[in-house]
Amino acid sequence: MVSIDSTILIMMKDELSVCFSSDEISVKVGEELKLDVLLTNTKKVVHQNKISKEWTVVWKRRGGVRSDRLIVRDGNLTINEFKARDAGTYRVLDFDDEILITMTVTGERSSVDV
Repeated sequence: MVSIDSTILIMMKDELSVCFSSDEISVKVGEELKLDVLLTNTKKVVHQNKISKEWTVVWKRRGGVRSDRLIVRDGNLTINEFKARDAGTYRVLDFDDEILITMTVTGERSSVDV
């Protein structure tokens, strides 16, 4: 189950640009997480997990995805079999490296049927 608490902001920059800001997304470990982040002006998507201060590129317009668990389809970046290390902050950057979207993703342990 994925729950999303989101806010939509509209900004003017040169021409009309739309900026979406999702506060927090929660997903169960092992599930699929679909992120609608690949806008026409998206250059790359970066990730910072909770134990690192470094930003890692997970998708680049001309370079594609950086993991075999990531899939791009219909403008969405999908993480298959979400893992605890996938939790953290994701930023979507435009061609000027300006932030279009910032979202925090938290992972929940899957419940075990007894």
